[in-house]
Amino acid sequence: MATHFYYSEMDEPRPECVQIDARSAHYGQHWFLTTPLELKGRGIVFRGKIEPGQVCGPRAAWLVGQNQYKVTNRAFDLLKEKFEIGVELLLD
Repeated sequence: MATHFYYSEMDEPRPECVQIDARSAHYGQHWFLTTPLELKGRGIVFRGKIEPGQVCGPRAAWLVGQNQYKVTNRAFDLLKEKFEIGVELLLD
């Protein structure tokens, strides 16, 4: 499987093959994942489902009902081998 990086601010679309959306924690020790999949295993912590009041705008409506997870770097490396993961990169 693969990790797909894209720049939404440069009008690059989110790849359709993505099964898990990921963003790195600011301190670099964890990843935060959003996915409809149920993930389990060592280093994976379920944080809850996204509710309608947690998103704004029509572009984010697809997030409602998705599962949120916090995973360690090691767990993320293992997930990259099994799933298509998308990482949105933002310009500074």
